[in-house]
Amino acid sequence: MATVYIKPGTGTGTGTASDPYFYSQLSSAETAAESGGTILFLDGDYNFSTNFTWGADGVTYKSLNRLGAKILTTANNLIFGIGSSLITAPTIADGFYVENFLLKLTSPEQTVDTNKVAKFNNLKLVQNLRHTGANCIYAGSDAASFHEVNGCELNCKPASSGCRPFQGCSGGTMTRSSVYIDFDANVTFNDRGTAKFDTFTNCIIASNGNGTFTENYSSNSTNCLFYQMGTTNNSGGTNNISQQDPLFVDAGNDLRLRPASPAIGAAS
Repeated sequence: MATVYIKPGTGTGTGTASDPYFYSQLSSAETAAESGGTILFLDGDYNFSTNFTWGADGVTYKSLNRLGAKILTTANNLIFGIGSSLITAPTIADGFYVENFLLKLTSPEQTVDTNKVAKFNNLKLVQNLRHTGANCIYAGSDAASFHEVNGCELNCKPASSGCRPFQGCSGGTMTRSSVYIDFDANVTFNDRGTAKFDTFTNCIIASNGNGTFTENYSSNSTNCLFYQMGTTNNSGGTNNISQQDPLFVDAGNDLRLRPASPAIGAAS
């Protein structure tokens, strides 16, 4: 395993901090990192015009500075995937700013090994009008895959009137923790999948005033705060807070909590 460096553009580098690979050399970076290794993305704009997947077995793709590496597109309805059906160790995307992509998690089908997972960590997804699909992050239709979404910020405002921030797989597990979700008005938070083990832990979920939380498995919510989710909010779960402003320093930009936030010290 190794740590290698990569930067936007086309060219030839050696993967060191002083001579990073170019993104056109991604396959070389993946080979050099090997399972258990890390590819550090230098700050800059990484522009895509087609769907793409980072699926090297056991490799962590990480922004050197959180949100400094930006995954961007001017196309419509593109997919940014992480993981593959062949991984034997976690494949992780960590710390990227992502704009107008649908995020897809893929991990081995028919597995009960929770160490073989695809993970999105510490991402900020801004999805405005370019993506017309109903989902922000989704898992495949595999029967028993395991995925994690940790410490992410989702600003989902798609062109369609309905919004499913997460679409679970049909029989597996998608675990979400420490996720901040901000929805446009008049969209509904729900899960289309039938996975009974979906969980929400330490999440702050908010709309601009008219969203509704109708997640079918809301009884699994623990230590979550729901804000401006409408009068039919059905958060359920354990030790949750409803209809209280989390008091961010600057919502959408600085998600630290002000001293008076009702979320501070509220978790069990």
